[in-house]
Amino acid sequence: MLSTLRTWPWRSRSRNPRERGGGTFAAAVILLPAFVAIVAVAYDGGRMFNARREASSVASAAARAGAADVDIGQYRWDQTLRLEGTAAGRAQSFAMAAGASSASARIVTEPGYATPGGVLLNDLETVEVDVTISVRLFFLGPFLGTPTVQGEGRARPTHPEEGSW
Repeated sequence: MLSTLRTWPWRSRSRNPRERGGGTFAAAVILLPAFVAIVAVAYDGGRMFNARREASSVASAAARAGAADVDIGQYRWDQTLRLEGTAAGRAQSFAMAAGASSASARIVTEPGYATPGGVLLNDLETVEVDVTISVRLFFLGPFLGTPTVQGEGRARPTHPEEGSW
């Protein structure tokens, strides 16, 4: 029993350093690349999620910028919200200035309808923007290249504030 207490399974049987097995070095050689790979995936994955959120934010902001391009003459005439013809171009240029790799914007018109109370609503115009952002990956870039993420945004024109025009 005394001999089993002297030699635990994790201790070297010999006290001479030249006779030890070097298990710690082997474990470090195996685990270090695995640890670096986990860090690389976590870091570049975070960059991808951040870029996706940024693409969505840029698209929404560009759509709001395009929806702010209300035809003032039409609004003063009959209080209907119509977008200027330049609203889509304004939204697209806003998205490109905000850092998008590519952007497309369009004005979509939904037909008017009558509410259950009998009130007739005019056609509703919506600015829709699609944005693409390229992501430069730090660790995985040589393996995956330069991936892209997409975002989309929609906005409708709102009534202008009194005295703003």
